Amino acid sequence: MLNHLKRISRNTIITGACIVAAAFPLYAADKGTVVGKISSLDETTETIMLMDDLVEVNCTDAKLRIKGVDDPAFTDLEVGDTVKIKGDADSSSVIDATKIKEPVKLNKKYDGRFSGETKKVNTSKKTFELLGQEIDAGSLSGISMGSRTIPFDKMVAGVEVYVNVSVKNEKLVAKTMEISSKSCNFCH
Repeated sequence: MLNHLKRISRNTIITGACIVAAAFPLYAADKGTVVGKISSLDETTETIMLMDDLVEVNCTDAKLRIKGVDDPAFTDLEVGDTVKIKGDADSSSVIDATKIKEPVKLNKKYDGRFSGETKKVNTSKKTFELLGQEIDAGSLSGISMGSRTIPFDKMVAGVEVYVNVSVKNEKLVAKTMEISSKSCNFCH
C-alpha cells in the first residue's frame, strides 16, 4: 500500500478511502513560453513587443510578477526589461500572455528563448513555428535529442522543443534546438 501511495502525482485528490486521479498530463496547462527583451510597449493597448519588435504580446489578461513590486501593473514594465511570457498565439500570431515574470536572465549569446510545440514545419525551407512565430532553422547543424543529434529534415509538427534564437535580417533565427523529454515518442 505504501509503495502505491508514493506513486500518486500532484494531480491526484485523496478523499477518504477513495482515490480520484485527474486524467491530464502535468504539463498540459502550459501552452508555451518565450523569454526576451522588451523593445517597445503600448500602454493604451497593453501590448509589448520583444526581440526588435518581431514578437507581439497582448498583456491585457496576464498575471504579472515583478520582483520587488507589490500588486504589479502593466505600467511597471519598461523597455529593456527581460521578461518571461507564458501563453499561446492567436490566429494573427500575437501571443496572448497568461503570465509575465520580470526580471529573467537570458544567455547573452541569444536574443530570445522559446519553448512549446512545433507547428507548420517546412523541412525544405527549414522553417517552423513556435507560439505563432516563424523561426528560420537554416543555420542549425542538428537538433539535440538526449544524447543524439538528428537532422532538421526529420522534424515534424507537434514536437515539444526548446529553441534559442537570435534576430538576423529582421527574422528569428534558431541557434540551438533541443527536443523536450515530453516528446520522447518522437524517436519511436
